[in-house]
Amino acid sequence: MKRKPIFVLSAVVVAAAVIIPPVFIKPTVQQHFSAWQEQVNQTPGYALSIEPEEDGWFRSHYTAKLSYDISLIDPELAELTDSEDGLVTVPLQITTAYGPLFFAGPFGFGAAQATVQVDGENLPDFIQWNKDSPFYQLEIVRGFGGGFTHKDQLAAFEASRSVDNETLIFDGYKGHGTYSSGVLEHDASIDRIELKGDSPVLIENYTVNSIFHAPLEDLFNGSSYSYSMDAEIERIKLADLVSIEDIQASAHNTLDDSKELNDTTMTMTTDVMALTDFGKVEDIKLTMALNHISTEFLRRYNDAVMNGLMTNDSTMQQSQLVEFLKNNLALFLEPKPEFNVTEFTAHYGGNAFAFGAHSHIEAGENPDVKALVLGPEAWLPLIKADASLTIDQPLLEAMVSPFIATQLEPMLSQGHITQEEFDSMLSDAQQQMIGGLIAQGLLEEREDAYVSNFLMDKGEMTLNGQSMNL
Repeated sequence: MKRKPIFVLSAVVVAAAVIIPPVFIKPTVQQHFSAWQEQVNQTPGYALSIEPEEDGWFRSHYTAKLSYDISLIDPELAELTDSEDGLVTVPLQITTAYGPLFFAGPFGFGAAQATVQVDGENLPDFIQWNKDSPFYQLEIVRGFGGGFTHKDQLAAFEASRSVDNETLIFDGYKGHGTYSSGVLEHDASIDRIELKGDSPVLIENYTVNSIFHAPLEDLFNGSSYSYSMDAEIERIKLADLVSIEDIQASAHNTLDDSKELNDTTMTMTTDVMALTDFGKVEDIKLTMALNHISTEFLRRYNDAVMNGLMTNDSTMQQSQLVEFLKNNLALFLEPKPEFNVTEFTAHYGGNAFAFGAHSHIEAGENPDVKALVLGPEAWLPLIKADASLTIDQPLLEAMVSPFIATQLEPMLSQGHITQEEFDSMLSDAQQQMIGGLIAQGLLEEREDAYVSNFLMDKGEMTLNGQSMNL
C-alpha cells in the first residue's frame, strides 16, 4: 500500500522535471535569437527578419529571411539578382525544442535544440540536388551548463548552364563542433569540388579544424581573439597546367598578455607541385607572419566599417578613409607592425631555393595621411626592411630556360636551325642572361649558388650594396 504514494510522488517529480524547465529555458533561447538578429542587422549589407509561426510549450517554429546586398561586392553583380536593389534573399525555417532533451548533446542530455534549414525552393533551376533533404541545415543543442554542440551540412549538388559550357560538381559539406567555456571548435570536410568545362578545376578531400578562444559575442562584433586553423587538401588540379598534392595550411593568431597586440602566423606546405612544361617542384614551404597589430586599431576599423566606412562611391570611400586614418593612424604605427616572410623554400630537380624577408613600419613625423591612402610610394619612408634570396645555380638555369626556349622555338620549328644548334644557342643565352644579372649587381655568385640581398631604410634602398630606385 505504501508503494502507491511513492510511485505517484515519483511520477509527479518526473512530470515536473519535464514540464517546468521549458518555462526557464524558452526565454533564454528567445533572447539568443533576438541577439543574433540584432547582430546580423548591424552588419553592413545584411538584413534578418524572424517571424513566429508556431509557439508551443515544448516546441516553436519560425520563418526567417536573410538578405545580403550583393552590390557591396561589385555593383554589376546586382544585375544577376531578381531584386531591383541587388538583394539576395534566403528563406530560413527555424525549429526549436525546449528541454530537457534526451539523447541530445555531448552527454545525451540537453536543455534546448534549434534547427535552421534552407529548403532551397527558390534556388535557380540550373542547381540540382536531392530535394528530399534541405539544401542546408544547422543543428545546435544547448547544454544546461551554457555550452552547446553543433553540426551542419550543405547538400551535394550540380550546377550547369548551357551558355557557360561549364558544370560545377559539389560533393557536399559536413561540419560539427562544440562551444564551452569561451572556446569554439569546429571541424569541416568537403570530399570534392570539380568544375568541368574549358578550364577544369578539381579540389579533393578538404578538411579543416578551427579553434577560437573567445566569447561568442567577440566572434561577431569584430573583437580580436586567439585562434588556430589547420587545413589539409589532398589534391588541387587546374586544367592540365598545375597539379598540387598533399597541401597543408595553417593560420594562428595570438594576443599578447595585455591583449593590445595581435600576432598572426600563416604556413603552407605541399609535397609536390607539377607544372606543365616545367616539371615538379617539391617540398614547398611558405611561412608568413603579421605581428604587432594594434587590437584597438582593428576594433575601431571594424566599428567604422560597420557604420558605413566602405561604400560603393569610391570618392566618398577615399575621403572617409582619410578621415579615419587621421584619427587612428598613430594607433597602427606606434607598435611598429611587422610583415615577415619567415621561410619560403622549395626544391626542383634536387636543387634548392630559399627566400626570407623582414619588414616593419617606423612612424615618421606627421605622415601625409592622404598620400598614404592614394599610393604605396608614400609608405616607403616609413618602412625598414631586409630580404635575402639564395638559389642553386642549376635551378636558376632551369627557371630561365623556358623563357629563352620560347624565343628560339620558331627558328627550330621552321627549320632555320638544327636541334644541336638550338641546344647550343639555349645554353649560351642562359649564361648571357644570368651573366647580365650579375653584371648589373642584381645577383652575386657564391660557390654553387646565386644570392641577392636587399635593404630598405627611410626610403633608401640597396641591392647587394648598390643603391637602387623602384
